[in-house]
Amino acid sequence: MRGPWEVRVAGVLSALALVVAACAGGGGPTDAAEPETQGARELGAPMPVAALEEAPPVPTVIVIDASGSMATQDAPGQRLEAAKTAVTDVVTRLPWGHEVGLVVYGSSTGSSDAEQAAGCQDVAVAREVAPRGQRDVAGVLAQLQPRGYTPIGLSLQTAAGLLPKTGPRQVVVVSDGVDTCAPDGLGPDPCLAAQDLHAADADLTVSTIGFRTAADPAAAEQLDCIATAGGGQALGATSATLLGTRLSATLNPGWSAQALGGASFRGIALGSTLDQVRDAVDEELPTIRSRGVVEVEIGDATLEMTDGVVTAIMVTTPDVRTIDGLGVGDTRADAELFYGPVRAGPDGDVLVTADAAAGTSFRLGIDAADEIVTITLCACG
Repeated sequence: MRGPWEVRVAGVLSALALVVAACAGGGGPTDAAEPETQGARELGAPMPVAALEEAPPVPTVIVIDASGSMATQDAPGQRLEAAKTAVTDVVTRLPWGHEVGLVVYGSSTGSSDAEQAAGCQDVAVAREVAPRGQRDVAGVLAQLQPRGYTPIGLSLQTAAGLLPKTGPRQVVVVSDGVDTCAPDGLGPDPCLAAQDLHAADADLTVSTIGFRTAADPAAAEQLDCIATAGGGQALGATSATLLGTRLSATLNPGWSAQALGGASFRGIALGSTLDQVRDAVDEELPTIRSRGVVEVEIGDATLEMTDGVVTAIMVTTPDVRTIDGLGVGDTRADAELFYGPVRAGPDGDVLVTADAAAGTSFRLGIDAADEIVTITLCACG
């Protein structure tokens, strides 16, 4: 965190804003030549933050859920088709040399009771870990059909075995449901599997993206447990577009760690106490009263605290965007591309859902030209 610590007491809750600016985009061709850096930002693409050093790519295995529930037609369209498209598009935009592999579960058996034993072993390596090569990804995924069980725990162990033995590396699970094997003793508990992997080597992390899990609290809770135990990120996605941007975020941990997430910013979550804020920023803060509304400036963030608890987060640096790549200067249409139709908010602002499972929103100030001028993360609307 940068800058002097300042505290301002606010008698009335005012509209908080995130002033953010566009960053340079990355990407490249799919042939054997090393790509040149592109100057134009691609909305929602993985982007380095201009004010920060770029972290080296982290070798990653993406675990794709092809169980029967991924046949649901609400992505819009089939969930698995949305996941296949998102994975292909995101891998295409990975930095040159980024090592990636693919593991798939649930694609080879059905979901009948008679097939459960086989289904709980239905984990396949679709692509070994290797420098990114886009030509084979779409072909590997094209034949997948949603069919079987959900052996997440076994998939984690399989994916981890594909990664290098040393250095930062990660497993990212894209799933819409709970492990259907562990409760019947037909597979390892996924939370314990993630915990064991991360405990054995802190450089190995496990992240999750819950796809359309807002209406399935058990699935959302388990995926959050897996990511927490695995030392990674727990993200959710309600649409095919958000699935792509949030997969991008997990594959670019150096960038996403600096972005505004759906429930937190750089280790400070909505609902954090003052002591938790102090731990997150690792700095001595001045005395702050614990009653009423207080605004606390911490480096490049301003926290609104109500009765000693963080209730909103404001960022004023021009280098911070939302975890999906949205920022000041983008338009209402851009926001709706990511988050769906906006909802009316207070004082002429509009709201979009930041994290459905967490019940959070991004509050957007829109000017007369339909451009976004402010963004606020809050548990509002």
